[in-house]
Amino acid sequence: MFTTYFTGLQVIFFCITFLFFVLSLITYQKGNKTWAVFFLFMGALSIYTCATLLDPFLNVWDERFHALVAKNLINHPLKPTLYDSLPITADYSGWDKAHIWLHKQPLFLWQMALSMKLFGANEVALRLPSAIMCALLVPMAYRMGKCLVNDRVGYITALLFFSSFYLIELVSGRGMLEHNDVAFLFYVTASFWAWIEFIRSKKKYWIIAIGVAVGAAILCKWLVGLSVFMGWGMYILLKESKQFSAYLYLFSALVIALIIALPWQFLTFAWYPQEAAHEMAYNSKHFFEVIEGHDGEFLYHIYRMKEMFINHALYLVIPGFFFLYRKMENKALFFGLLTICLGVELFFAFAQTKMPSFTLILAFPFFVAIASFFNGVLDVVERIVNSKIIFVSIFSVGLSFLVFFRIDLDELQAKHTLWKSENVYTKYMMENRAIYFDLRDSLDEQTVIFNVGGRHYVECMFYTQNIAYSFVPSKEQYLELKAKGLKVALMLTPGLEIPTYLKEDQNTVYITQRLQGLY
Repeated sequence: MFTTYFTGLQVIFFCITFLFFVLSLITYQKGNKTWAVFFLFMGALSIYTCATLLDPFLNVWDERFHALVAKNLINHPLKPTLYDSLPITADYSGWDKAHIWLHKQPLFLWQMALSMKLFGANEVALRLPSAIMCALLVPMAYRMGKCLVNDRVGYITALLFFSSFYLIELVSGRGMLEHNDVAFLFYVTASFWAWIEFIRSKKKYWIIAIGVAVGAAILCKWLVGLSVFMGWGMYILLKESKQFSAYLYLFSALVIALIIALPWQFLTFAWYPQEAAHEMAYNSKHFFEVIEGHDGEFLYHIYRMKEMFINHALYLVIPGFFFLYRKMENKALFFGLLTICLGVELFFAFAQTKMPSFTLILAFPFFVAIASFFNGVLDVVERIVNSKIIFVSIFSVGLSFLVFFRIDLDELQAKHTLWKSENVYTKYMMENRAIYFDLRDSLDEQTVIFNVGGRHYVECMFYTQNIAYSFVPSKEQYLELKAKGLKVALMLTPGLEIPTYLKEDQNTVYITQRLQGLY
Protein backbone atom coordinates (compact mmCIF):
# COMPACT_ATOMS: atom_id res chain seq x y z
CA MET A 1 0.00 0.00 0.00
CA PHE A 2 1.27 3.50 -0.87
CA THR A 3 2.45 5.38 2.23
CA THR A 4 3.50 9.01 2.36
CA TYR A 5 4.46 11.52 5.00
CA PHE A 6 3.46 14.42 2.77
CA THR A 7 0.27 16.21 3.75
CA GLY A 8 -2.89 15.65 1.75
CA LEU A 9 -2.64 19.13 0.23
CA GLN A 10 0.95 18.53 -0.85
CA VAL A 11 -0.04 15.24 -2.50
CA ILE A 12 -2.81 17.06 -4.39
CA PHE A 13 -0.30 19.60 -5.70
CA PHE A 14 2.05 16.79 -6.81
CA CYS A 15 -0.83 15.15 -8.67
CA ILE A 16 -1.82 18.43 -10.33
CA THR A 17 1.80 18.95 -11.37
CA PHE A 18 1.93 15.48 -12.93
CA LEU A 19 -1.37 16.08 -14.74
CA PHE A 20 -0.22 19.37 -16.26
CA PHE A 21 3.11 17.82 -17.28
CA VAL A 22 1.31 14.99 -19.12
CA LEU A 23 -1.05 17.47 -20.79
CA SER A 24 1.93 19.56 -21.83
CA LEU A 25 3.69 16.56 -23.39
CA ILE A 26 0.56 15.50 -25.27
CA THR A 27 -0.20 18.95 -26.67
CA TYR A 28 3.45 19.47 -27.60
CA GLN A 29 3.50 16.23 -29.58
CA LYS A 30 0.30 17.29 -31.33
CA GLY A 31 2.00 20.50 -32.44
CA ASN A 32 0.12 22.93 -30.21
CA LYS A 33 3.17 24.62 -28.70
CA THR A 34 1.27 27.49 -27.06
CA TRP A 35 -0.93 25.18 -25.02
CA ALA A 36 2.06 22.94 -24.26
CA VAL A 37 3.95 25.85 -22.71
CA PHE A 38 0.82 27.04 -20.88
CA PHE A 39 0.31 23.60 -19.31
CA LEU A 40 4.00 23.45 -18.40
CA PHE A 41 3.70 26.87 -16.76
CA MET A 42 0.65 25.69 -14.78
CA GLY A 43 2.57 22.59 -13.72
CA ALA A 44 5.47 24.77 -12.61
CA LEU A 45 3.08 27.02 -10.67
CA SER A 46 1.71 23.90 -8.97
CA ILE A 47 5.07 22.36 -8.00
CA TYR A 48 6.51 25.66 -6.80
CA THR A 49 3.34 26.49 -4.85
CA CYS A 50 3.71 23.06 -3.29
CA ALA A 51 7.26 24.06 -2.33
CA THR A 52 5.83 26.92 -0.25
CA LEU A 53 4.04 24.29 1.85
CA LEU A 54 6.98 21.95 2.43
CA ASP A 55 8.26 23.53 5.65
CA PRO A 56 5.55 24.76 8.08
CA PHE A 57 8.12 26.98 9.82
CA LEU A 58 10.72 29.64 9.03
CA ASN A 59 14.06 28.20 8.00
CA VAL A 60 17.14 29.46 9.80
CA TRP A 61 19.47 30.42 6.87
CA ASP A 62 18.44 32.98 5.85
CA GLU A 63 14.69 32.89 5.55
CA ARG A 64 13.88 33.95 9.11
CA PHE A 65 15.85 37.20 8.77
CA HIS A 66 14.27 38.06 5.41
CA ALA A 67 10.81 37.17 6.73
CA LEU A 68 11.08 39.40 9.79
CA VAL A 69 12.42 42.39 7.86
CA ALA A 70 9.69 41.94 5.21
CA LYS A 71 7.02 41.72 7.91
CA ASN A 72 8.26 44.98 9.42
CA LEU A 73 8.33 46.62 5.97
CA ILE A 74 4.55 46.21 5.75
CA ASN A 75 4.20 49.15 8.16
CA HIS A 76 7.09 51.28 6.83
CA PRO A 77 8.21 50.22 3.31
CA LEU A 78 11.19 52.61 3.17
CA LYS A 79 12.56 51.71 6.59
CA PRO A 80 13.89 48.13 6.66
CA THR A 81 14.28 46.94 10.24
CA LEU A 82 15.15 43.69 11.97
CA TYR A 83 14.51 45.00 15.48
CA ASP A 84 11.47 47.14 14.80
CA SER A 85 11.73 48.93 18.16
CA LEU A 86 14.53 49.29 20.70
CA PRO A 87 13.14 48.95 24.22
CA ILE A 88 16.61 48.73 25.80
CA THR A 89 20.10 50.02 25.14
CA ALA A 90 22.05 47.09 23.70
CA ASP A 91 24.48 46.09 20.97
CA TYR A 92 22.55 46.32 17.70
CA SER A 93 25.61 46.13 15.46
CA GLY A 94 25.84 43.32 12.94
CA TRP A 95 23.32 42.19 10.35
CA ASP A 96 21.88 39.54 12.69
CA LYS A 97 20.77 42.02 15.37
CA ALA A 98 20.49 45.37 13.62
CA HIS A 99 17.76 47.97 13.92
CA ILE A 100 18.11 49.47 10.42
CA TRP A 101 18.69 46.43 8.21
CA LEU A 102 20.46 47.19 4.93
CA HIS A 103 22.23 43.85 4.58
CA LYS A 104 20.31 43.10 1.37
CA GLN A 105 18.85 45.23 -1.38
CA PRO A 106 15.09 45.72 -0.82
CA LEU A 107 13.11 44.61 -3.90
CA PHE A 108 12.63 40.95 -2.94
CA LEU A 109 11.74 42.06 0.60
CA TRP A 110 9.12 44.47 -0.75
CA GLN A 111 7.64 41.61 -2.75
CA MET A 112 7.45 39.43 0.35
CA ALA A 113 5.96 42.31 2.34
CA LEU A 114 3.27 42.92 -0.28
CA SER A 115 2.37 39.24 -0.33
CA MET A 116 2.07 39.15 3.47
CA LYS A 117 0.03 42.36 3.40
CA LEU A 118 -2.42 40.60 1.08
CA PHE A 119 -2.42 37.09 2.56
CA GLY A 120 -1.22 37.46 6.14
CA ALA A 121 2.17 37.13 7.85
CA ASN A 122 2.77 33.42 7.34
CA GLU A 123 5.26 31.11 5.65
CA VAL A 124 3.22 30.44 2.50
CA ALA A 125 2.55 34.12 1.85
CA LEU A 126 6.19 35.15 2.17
CA ARG A 127 7.28 32.34 -0.20
CA LEU A 128 4.55 32.94 -2.78
CA PRO A 129 6.44 35.60 -4.81
CA SER A 130 9.31 33.13 -5.27
CA ALA A 131 6.89 30.44 -6.46
CA ILE A 132 5.36 32.80 -9.01
CA MET A 133 8.74 33.97 -10.30
CA CYS A 134 10.02 30.40 -10.71
CA ALA A 135 6.88 29.48 -12.63
CA LEU A 136 7.28 32.52 -14.91
CA LEU A 137 10.80 31.38 -15.78
CA VAL A 138 9.23 28.49 -17.72
CA PRO A 139 7.54 30.46 -20.56
CA MET A 140 10.43 32.92 -20.50
CA ALA A 141 12.94 30.10 -21.04
CA TYR A 142 10.84 28.55 -23.79
CA ARG A 143 10.67 31.83 -25.68
CA MET A 144 14.44 32.43 -25.44
CA GLY A 145 15.31 28.87 -26.45
CA LYS A 146 12.96 29.10 -29.41
CA CYS A 147 14.44 32.43 -30.53
CA LEU A 148 18.00 31.15 -30.25
CA VAL A 149 17.55 27.69 -31.82
CA ASN A 150 14.07 26.16 -32.24
CA ASP A 151 10.92 25.30 -30.29
CA ARG A 152 12.23 21.90 -29.18
CA VAL A 153 15.28 23.47 -27.54
CA GLY A 154 12.97 26.05 -26.00
CA TYR A 155 10.66 23.35 -24.66
CA ILE A 156 13.48 21.30 -23.12
CA THR A 157 14.99 24.46 -21.60
CA ALA A 158 11.62 25.29 -20.06
CA LEU A 159 11.35 21.72 -18.80
CA LEU A 160 14.69 22.08 -17.00
CA PHE A 161 13.35 25.12 -15.13
CA PHE A 162 10.07 23.31 -14.45
CA SER A 163 11.84 20.33 -12.86
CA SER A 164 14.59 22.09 -10.90
CA PHE A 165 15.01 20.46 -7.47
CA TYR A 166 17.36 23.28 -6.51
CA LEU A 167 14.72 25.94 -7.17
CA ILE A 168 12.15 23.92 -5.25
CA GLU A 169 14.47 23.99 -2.25
CA LEU A 170 15.00 27.73 -2.57
CA VAL A 171 11.26 28.42 -2.80
CA SER A 172 10.68 26.25 0.27
CA GLY A 173 13.08 28.47 2.19
CA ARG A 174 15.42 25.58 2.94
CA GLY A 175 18.18 26.68 0.56
CA MET A 176 20.57 29.37 1.75
CA LEU A 177 19.62 32.92 0.64
CA GLU A 178 16.38 31.43 -0.75
CA HIS A 179 14.04 34.20 -1.89
CA ASN A 180 16.86 36.67 -2.49
CA ASP A 181 18.50 34.31 -4.99
CA VAL A 182 15.20 33.43 -6.67
CA ALA A 183 14.35 37.09 -7.25
CA PHE A 184 17.87 37.80 -8.52
CA LEU A 185 17.70 34.84 -10.91
CA PHE A 186 14.30 35.98 -12.18
CA TYR A 187 15.27 39.56 -12.96
CA VAL A 188 18.65 38.68 -14.46
CA THR A 189 16.96 36.06 -16.66
CA ALA A 190 14.34 38.66 -17.63
CA SER A 191 17.18 40.95 -18.73
CA PHE A 192 18.55 38.11 -20.92
CA TRP A 193 15.10 37.62 -22.44
CA ALA A 194 14.60 41.31 -23.20
CA TRP A 195 18.09 41.52 -24.72
CA ILE A 196 17.51 38.50 -26.96
CA GLU A 197 14.17 39.92 -28.08
CA PHE A 198 15.81 43.27 -28.85
CA ILE A 199 18.59 41.65 -30.87
CA ARG A 200 15.98 39.69 -32.77
CA SER A 201 13.45 42.48 -33.45
CA LYS A 202 15.31 45.78 -32.85
CA LYS A 203 12.10 47.16 -31.32
CA LYS A 204 12.93 50.01 -28.96
CA TYR A 205 10.60 49.01 -26.13
CA TRP A 206 12.86 46.05 -25.41
CA ILE A 207 15.59 48.54 -24.46
CA ILE A 208 13.28 49.84 -21.75
CA ALA A 209 12.56 46.25 -20.67
CA ILE A 210 16.29 45.51 -20.41
CA GLY A 211 16.84 48.59 -18.25
CA VAL A 212 13.89 47.81 -15.99
CA ALA A 213 14.99 44.18 -15.52
CA VAL A 214 18.61 45.16 -14.79
CA GLY A 215 17.51 47.86 -12.37
CA ALA A 216 15.30 45.35 -10.57
CA ALA A 217 18.18 42.84 -10.47
CA ILE A 218 20.47 45.43 -8.88
CA LEU A 219 17.74 46.12 -6.31
CA CYS A 220 17.85 42.43 -5.40
CA LYS A 221 21.55 41.65 -5.22
CA TRP A 222 23.67 44.54 -6.39
CA LEU A 223 26.00 44.98 -9.36
CA VAL A 224 26.22 41.45 -10.78
CA GLY A 225 22.75 42.32 -12.05
CA LEU A 226 24.57 44.23 -14.81
CA SER A 227 25.78 40.93 -16.32
CA VAL A 228 23.70 41.25 -19.49
CA PHE A 229 25.81 44.24 -20.52
CA MET A 230 28.90 42.00 -20.75
CA GLY A 231 27.17 39.90 -23.38
CA TRP A 232 25.65 42.89 -25.12
CA GLY A 233 29.03 44.63 -25.27
CA MET A 234 30.66 41.56 -26.82
CA TYR A 235 27.82 41.31 -29.33
CA ILE A 236 28.34 44.93 -30.40
CA LEU A 237 32.09 44.45 -30.77
CA LEU A 238 31.58 41.39 -32.96
CA LYS A 239 28.69 42.56 -35.12
CA GLU A 240 27.84 46.25 -34.70
CA SER A 241 31.11 47.93 -33.74
CA LYS A 242 30.75 50.62 -36.40
CA GLN A 243 27.13 51.45 -35.61
CA PHE A 244 26.86 54.40 -33.22
CA SER A 245 23.23 53.56 -32.53
CA ALA A 246 24.25 50.19 -31.04
CA TYR A 247 26.30 51.92 -28.32
CA LEU A 248 23.50 54.42 -27.78
CA TYR A 249 20.95 51.64 -27.22
CA LEU A 250 23.20 49.93 -24.67
CA PHE A 251 23.86 53.21 -22.90
CA SER A 252 20.13 54.01 -22.85
CA ALA A 253 19.33 50.68 -21.17
CA LEU A 254 22.09 51.30 -18.62
CA VAL A 255 20.71 54.75 -17.82
CA ILE A 256 17.23 53.31 -17.29
CA ALA A 257 18.68 50.66 -14.96
CA LEU A 258 20.50 53.31 -12.92
CA ILE A 259 17.37 55.49 -12.74
CA ILE A 260 15.60 52.54 -11.14
CA ALA A 261 18.41 51.31 -8.87
CA LEU A 262 20.19 54.46 -7.67
CA PRO A 263 17.38 56.29 -5.80
CA TRP A 264 17.35 53.63 -3.08
CA GLN A 265 21.12 53.92 -2.68
CA PHE A 266 20.90 57.72 -2.35
CA LEU A 267 17.96 57.43 0.04
CA THR A 268 19.73 55.01 2.38
CA PHE A 269 22.88 57.15 2.52
CA ALA A 270 20.73 60.22 3.21
CA TRP A 271 18.48 58.65 5.85
CA TYR A 272 20.74 55.96 7.34
CA PRO A 273 24.32 57.11 6.52
CA GLN A 274 26.12 55.08 9.17
CA GLU A 275 24.34 51.81 8.38
CA ALA A 276 24.61 52.34 4.60
CA ALA A 277 28.34 53.07 4.75
CA HIS A 278 28.91 50.01 6.94
CA GLU A 279 27.03 47.68 4.60
CA MET A 280 28.76 49.10 1.51
CA ALA A 281 32.16 48.49 3.09
CA TYR A 282 31.11 45.05 4.33
CA ASN A 283 29.82 43.96 0.91
CA SER A 284 32.99 45.12 -0.83
CA LYS A 285 35.01 42.79 1.39
CA HIS A 286 33.38 39.71 -0.17
CA PHE A 287 35.71 39.85 -3.17
CA PHE A 288 38.95 40.32 -1.24
CA GLU A 289 38.27 38.49 2.04
CA VAL A 290 36.61 35.31 3.25
CA ILE A 291 33.50 36.50 5.08
CA GLU A 292 31.97 34.45 7.93
CA GLY A 293 33.90 31.32 6.96
CA HIS A 294 32.38 31.05 3.46
CA ASP A 295 35.53 29.99 1.67
CA GLY A 296 36.19 27.52 -1.12
CA GLU A 297 38.65 26.56 -3.81
CA PHE A 298 39.00 28.35 -7.14
CA LEU A 299 36.66 25.91 -8.94
CA TYR A 300 34.08 25.89 -6.14
CA HIS A 301 31.27 27.15 -8.37
CA ILE A 302 32.14 24.73 -11.17
CA TYR A 303 31.75 21.84 -8.74
CA ARG A 304 28.46 23.35 -7.54
CA MET A 305 26.95 23.08 -11.04
CA LYS A 306 25.71 19.52 -10.54
CA GLU A 307 23.65 20.62 -7.52
CA MET A 308 22.34 23.86 -9.00
CA PHE A 309 21.60 22.67 -12.52
CA ILE A 310 21.75 18.94 -13.23
CA ASN A 311 23.83 15.89 -12.39
CA HIS A 312 26.95 15.60 -14.56
CA ALA A 313 26.30 19.23 -15.56
CA LEU A 314 29.87 19.92 -16.67
CA TYR A 315 29.84 16.94 -19.04
CA LEU A 316 26.59 18.19 -20.56
CA VAL A 317 27.27 21.94 -20.64
CA ILE A 318 30.57 21.78 -22.53
CA PRO A 319 29.28 19.67 -25.46
CA GLY A 320 25.99 21.55 -25.11
CA PHE A 321 27.68 24.84 -26.00
CA PHE A 322 29.18 23.11 -29.04
CA PHE A 323 25.71 22.02 -30.20
CA LEU A 324 24.32 25.48 -29.36
CA TYR A 325 27.02 27.13 -31.46
CA ARG A 326 26.26 24.89 -34.42
CA LYS A 327 22.51 25.48 -34.25
CA MET A 328 22.46 29.24 -33.58
CA GLU A 329 22.38 31.37 -36.70
CA ASN A 330 23.48 34.50 -34.85
CA LYS A 331 27.04 33.56 -33.82
CA ALA A 332 27.70 36.96 -32.27
CA LEU A 333 24.77 36.40 -29.92
CA PHE A 334 26.22 33.00 -29.00
CA PHE A 335 29.54 34.59 -28.05
CA GLY A 336 27.65 37.22 -26.09
CA LEU A 337 26.02 34.51 -23.98
CA LEU A 338 29.34 32.73 -23.62
CA THR A 339 30.97 35.96 -22.46
CA ILE A 340 28.35 36.32 -19.71
CA CYS A 341 29.02 32.76 -18.53
CA LEU A 342 32.80 33.16 -18.52
CA GLY A 343 32.64 36.61 -16.94
CA VAL A 344 30.36 35.56 -14.08
CA GLU A 345 32.23 32.31 -13.42
CA LEU A 346 35.63 34.03 -13.41
CA PHE A 347 34.43 36.89 -11.21
CA PHE A 348 33.16 34.54 -8.52
CA ALA A 349 36.11 32.18 -8.94
CA PHE A 350 38.47 35.01 -8.00
CA ALA A 351 36.17 36.29 -5.23
CA GLN A 352 37.42 35.06 -1.87
CA THR A 353 33.97 34.59 -0.36
CA LYS A 354 32.06 31.65 -1.86
CA MET A 355 28.31 31.17 -1.53
CA PRO A 356 26.28 28.24 -2.91
CA SER A 357 24.13 30.18 -5.41
CA PHE A 358 26.41 32.97 -6.60
CA THR A 359 26.40 31.61 -10.18
CA LEU A 360 22.74 30.55 -10.23
CA ILE A 361 22.01 33.48 -12.56
CA LEU A 362 23.65 31.42 -15.32
CA ALA A 363 20.77 28.93 -15.22
CA PHE A 364 19.37 29.99 -18.60
CA PRO A 365 22.58 29.87 -20.68
CA PHE A 366 23.54 26.57 -19.06
CA PHE A 367 20.06 25.08 -19.45
CA VAL A 368 19.80 26.16 -23.09
CA ALA A 369 23.21 24.59 -23.74
CA ILE A 370 22.10 21.34 -22.06
CA ALA A 371 18.83 21.46 -24.03
CA SER A 372 20.86 21.90 -27.23
CA PHE A 373 22.84 18.78 -26.37
CA PHE A 374 19.65 16.77 -25.80
CA ASN A 375 18.23 18.23 -29.01
CA GLY A 376 21.32 17.05 -30.89
CA VAL A 377 20.89 13.54 -29.51
CA LEU A 378 17.22 13.59 -30.51
CA ASP A 379 18.15 14.70 -34.03
CA VAL A 380 20.34 11.61 -34.34
CA VAL A 381 17.61 9.35 -32.94
CA GLU A 382 15.06 10.89 -35.30
CA ARG A 383 17.27 10.13 -38.30
CA ILE A 384 17.82 6.54 -37.18
CA VAL A 385 14.22 5.77 -36.25
CA ASN A 386 11.90 5.66 -39.24
CA SER A 387 8.68 5.48 -37.23
CA LYS A 388 7.19 8.71 -35.92
CA ILE A 389 5.31 6.78 -33.23
CA ILE A 390 8.53 5.23 -31.94
CA PHE A 391 10.32 8.59 -31.94
CA VAL A 392 7.45 10.30 -30.12
CA SER A 393 7.50 7.49 -27.56
CA ILE A 394 11.26 7.83 -27.06
CA PHE A 395 10.93 11.62 -26.76
CA SER A 396 8.10 11.40 -24.23
CA VAL A 397 9.70 8.66 -22.12
CA GLY A 398 13.05 10.46 -22.17
CA LEU A 399 11.62 13.76 -20.99
CA SER A 400 9.47 12.02 -18.38
CA PHE A 401 12.54 10.25 -17.04
CA LEU A 402 14.37 13.60 -16.95
CA VAL A 403 11.58 15.24 -14.95
CA PHE A 404 11.09 12.44 -12.42
CA PHE A 405 14.85 12.02 -12.06
CA ARG A 406 15.20 15.70 -11.16
CA ILE A 407 12.12 16.11 -8.92
CA ASP A 408 13.24 13.57 -6.31
CA LEU A 409 10.14 12.99 -4.16
CA ASP A 410 11.99 10.67 -1.77
CA GLU A 411 14.59 13.35 -1.13
CA LEU A 412 11.90 15.97 -0.60
CA GLN A 413 10.07 13.67 1.81
CA ALA A 414 13.27 12.87 3.70
CA LYS A 415 14.18 16.55 4.12
CA HIS A 416 10.78 18.14 4.72
CA THR A 417 8.76 15.57 6.68
CA LEU A 418 9.20 13.41 9.78
CA TRP A 419 9.67 10.29 7.63
CA LYS A 420 13.31 9.86 8.68
CA SER A 421 14.03 9.82 12.40
CA GLU A 422 17.42 11.45 11.82
CA ASN A 423 15.71 14.56 10.43
CA VAL A 424 15.76 16.32 13.80
CA TYR A 425 15.93 19.77 12.20
CA THR A 426 12.35 19.56 10.89
CA LYS A 427 11.13 18.09 14.19
CA TYR A 428 12.83 20.80 16.27
CA MET A 429 11.65 23.68 14.10
CA MET A 430 8.04 22.46 14.18
CA GLU A 431 8.17 22.16 17.97
CA ASN A 432 9.71 25.62 18.29
CA ARG A 433 6.99 27.13 16.12
CA ALA A 434 4.34 25.70 18.46
CA ILE A 435 6.11 27.41 21.39
CA TYR A 436 6.09 30.77 19.58
CA PHE A 437 2.37 30.41 18.94
CA ASP A 438 1.79 29.73 22.65
CA LEU A 439 3.79 32.87 23.52
CA ARG A 440 1.80 34.89 20.99
CA ASP A 441 -1.42 33.86 22.69
CA SER A 442 -0.22 34.28 26.29
CA LEU A 443 1.98 37.40 26.30
CA ASP A 444 0.85 40.99 25.74
CA GLU A 445 2.71 43.52 23.62
CA GLN A 446 4.22 45.19 26.69
CA THR A 447 6.36 42.11 27.40
CA VAL A 448 9.94 41.71 26.16
CA ILE A 449 11.28 38.16 25.89
CA PHE A 450 14.84 37.40 27.02
CA ASN A 451 17.26 34.46 26.92
CA VAL A 452 15.96 33.10 23.60
CA GLY A 453 18.65 30.61 22.57
CA GLY A 454 20.77 30.82 19.45
CA ARG A 455 19.36 33.28 16.92
CA HIS A 456 15.82 32.04 17.49
CA TYR A 457 14.91 35.50 18.77
CA VAL A 458 14.43 36.34 15.06
CA GLU A 459 11.60 33.91 14.35
CA CYS A 460 10.26 34.56 17.85
CA MET A 461 9.71 38.20 16.83
CA PHE A 462 8.13 37.10 13.54
CA TYR A 463 5.54 34.81 15.14
CA THR A 464 4.77 36.98 18.17
CA GLN A 465 4.14 40.68 18.75
CA ASN A 466 7.06 40.85 21.16
CA ILE A 467 10.66 42.06 20.96
CA ALA A 468 13.07 39.25 21.88
CA TYR A 469 16.74 39.00 22.85
CA SER A 470 19.22 36.15 23.23
CA PHE A 471 20.56 37.30 26.61
CA VAL A 472 19.42 37.96 30.18
CA PRO A 473 18.93 41.71 30.81
CA SER A 474 21.41 43.51 32.99
CA LYS A 475 20.10 45.54 35.91
CA GLU A 476 20.48 48.74 33.89
CA GLN A 477 18.50 47.25 30.99
CA TYR A 478 15.87 45.95 33.40
CA LEU A 479 15.43 49.40 34.96
CA GLU A 480 15.22 50.91 31.48
CA LEU A 481 12.34 48.53 30.69
CA LYS A 482 10.51 49.26 33.93
CA ALA A 483 10.81 53.00 33.31
CA LYS A 484 8.96 52.45 30.02
CA GLY A 485 6.27 50.35 31.67
CA LEU A 486 7.43 47.12 30.04
CA LYS A 487 7.59 43.62 31.54
CA VAL A 488 10.19 40.86 31.33
CA ALA A 489 9.58 37.32 30.12
CA LEU A 490 12.53 35.00 30.71
CA MET A 491 13.10 31.68 28.96
CA LEU A 492 14.43 29.23 31.51
CA THR A 493 17.39 27.07 30.51
CA PRO A 494 19.40 24.48 32.46
CA GLY A 495 21.89 26.09 34.82
CA LEU A 496 20.48 29.61 34.38
CA GLU A 497 21.12 31.87 37.39
CA ILE A 498 18.21 34.27 37.61
CA PRO A 499 19.30 37.73 38.80
CA THR A 500 17.84 38.97 42.08
CA TYR A 501 16.16 41.99 40.48
CA LEU A 502 14.14 39.66 38.24
CA LYS A 503 13.26 37.30 41.10
CA GLU A 504 11.96 40.18 43.17
CA ASP A 505 9.75 41.47 40.36
CA GLN A 506 6.38 39.75 40.68
CA ASN A 507 5.56 40.69 37.09
CA THR A 508 8.44 38.65 35.65
CA VAL A 509 7.08 35.87 33.43
CA TYR A 510 9.00 32.58 33.36
CA ILE A 511 8.82 30.51 30.18
CA THR A 512 9.46 26.87 30.96
CA GLN A 513 9.11 25.58 27.40
CA ARG A 514 12.52 24.89 25.88
CA LEU A 515 13.50 25.66 22.31
CA GLN A 516 15.22 22.84 20.44
CA GLY A 517 18.23 23.06 18.16
CA LEU A 518 19.99 26.32 18.95
CA TYR A 519 20.68 27.46 15.39
